[in-house]
Amino acid sequence: MRTKLPRIFLGALLGALASQTGHAAMIIIAEETGGDVVFTYSGDVDITGATAEGPASAIAFAGVIPNISVLGNTDGASDIDAYNLSGPTSIGSGAQTNASSFTGNLFVVQMNLTQVRLADGYVDETFISGSFTFTGTDLATLGIDDSTDYVWTVIGSGDTITLTFLVPPVPEPSTLTFTALGLVGMGWLGRPRRKR
Repeated sequence: MRTKLPRIFLGALLGALASQTGHAAMIIIAEETGGDVVFTYSGDVDITGATAEGPASAIAFAGVIPNISVLGNTDGASDIDAYNLSGPTSIGSGAQTNASSFTGNLFVVQMNLTQVRLADGYVDETFISGSFTFTGTDLATLGIDDSTDYVWTVIGSGDTITLTFLVPPVPEPSTLTFTALGLVGMGWLGRPRRKR
């Protein structure tokens, strides 16, 4: 069973990972919120020793293709640098879904080509952040398997890119039982009493 992290802890974790020196890391968080799915990414990519496969051309894309592990935001850029990756080749069974909105720096995990794609001329360990949102849907409808986290490794540097899911906490049955008992008790104490 996956650990459900409170937002405060997750924010602290992101801050710590983004500010650490030495080994860099990119974190992608997917969250269902208010009837939408939001992917937020931040961190940096260590490309020291990685083999560049670019520059390459890109098409305007922000979204996911779960059945071939493609997710990210090209930011409308036409030229990109690509670096080899190893890791999961699928994050679910869904087909391509374009994001309703997106913002931030160019960043794409594209495992059908076993690559991470970054802005043309990306400088090693430069901070990257952004998000893309799918309105009126959920992870299951997008065809994304959120039962596990996914980790990709930049070949040559050993840097990691991690996709994790922020799942709203579900109250434990004992919590619901005690809440119900408390409400019944309060109702009993607040009942009208007969005068003798």
